[in-house]
Amino acid sequence: MAETPRAYGFTKPTALILKGMAHPTPNELIAPFVQPGGNAVGAWLMEALTDITAAVDATTAGSGEAAVAKRDADGATAAELVSHANQEVSTTVYNLGPEILQGDFFQATRDLAGTIWVTPRATAKHGKTSGTITARSGATPGTGNVNLMSDDLATTGTAVTAKSVFGQTIASGTYCVVLQLGSGDWTIIAADCP
Repeated sequence: MAETPRAYGFTKPTALILKGMAHPTPNELIAPFVQPGGNAVGAWLMEALTDITAAVDATTAGSGEAAVAKRDADGATAAELVSHANQEVSTTVYNLGPEILQGDFFQATRDLAGTIWVTPRATAKHGKTSGTITARSGATPGTGNVNLMSDDLATTGTAVTAKSVFGQTIASGTYCVVLQLGSGDWTIIAADCP
């Protein structure tokens, strides 16, 4: 079965639509048209049409389907993001970070070969340990459970296993800051001093 010809990761008709939006001719500047959240450099605001799986490891990317999105500028919902899924401006995207759920918005970039990659972002959260976090032993990180909290330290109901590179244990009930790495693993980057 022959593969669909692609231009910069999109099918040719979609690539031509995006090119026209990024590089309009003078006549197109006069006519109203919808602009996506992308540009000629290849950075795009996208919406996940399916779950975009997390990276398996540092050399095996996750993937899923996503559509180019835009901000709704009608004045009533100026901060609302809406997709272009109904205009078939969608493609497969690859992910070297944690899972992105269907319906979530994210940024992506296009590499020179035309592959669309999720732009990695660090995700730091407040947390509180729900048990003792073991100390690092040589080059082996300690581990333990952390309950994630909102920015105002309210419980979210989500618990994660986090690693610690600190040479001392962290007591249960300690407030901390955890960071989600590109691999999807969580690590404690700061903890309340005893």
